[in-house]
Amino acid sequence: MAKLTKSILNDLMTGISSIKLLGPLSTLPTESAALKTLFDEADEIFTTKDSVSIEQAEPSTTELKVDQFDAAIGVTYEPGEYTFACTIPSNAKPLLDYFFATNDTPAPAVPGYAAGVGVEAKTKIVKTAMFIESQSKNSAILFMNTELVATTTWSDTSTTPLSIRITGTIKSNPDGDDIIFYPTAASSASPTSSTPKSGSSGL
Repeated sequence: MAKLTKSILNDLMTGISSIKLLGPLSTLPTESAALKTLFDEADEIFTTKDSVSIEQAEPSTTELKVDQFDAAIGVTYEPGEYTFACTIPSNAKPLLDYFFATNDTPAPAVPGYAAGVGVEAKTKIVKTAMFIESQSKNSAILFMNTELVATTTWSDTSTTPLSIRITGTIKSNPDGDDIIFYPTAASSASPTSSTPKSGSSGL
């Protein structure tokens, strides 16, 4: 029986209703109450429209050849880097505390303003699992091991707010699945996992 049929078009994932940062994880809790608590208490980011991008580079290949033939007798493959990027249209204190290395020393007071937040000019790497839910909430994708870094951006001061630009890498999870795809409930009752490890062909 064919597995690839017109029904695959039922699983179109478009738009983003939520992005939850679940903290550093290797596996999800198996107990339902703990799993519910994890998602209920997860941090959530809100992104500028159409600023989110998730891209995986093409795999790199290494060919094995011998003198006697022009064509390769075997090929090995290495998965391309998996990257994430988005823009958050805010520079609120909780965001600064989460994504930047903040200074414990109180910032100097300025008349008319609340207490400032001192940020160190160095990169802070945030390690977290990241759950992205589609606009319809009928599908989702879970990246188990991501590393995120932040910069500030304010490219058009007249029309856009001072924002935080997030870039990151989706990494391998040594303790389980790297990526888990959750399709619509109507098409599947269980998630589909992906572990983009290196592979080989013809050797």
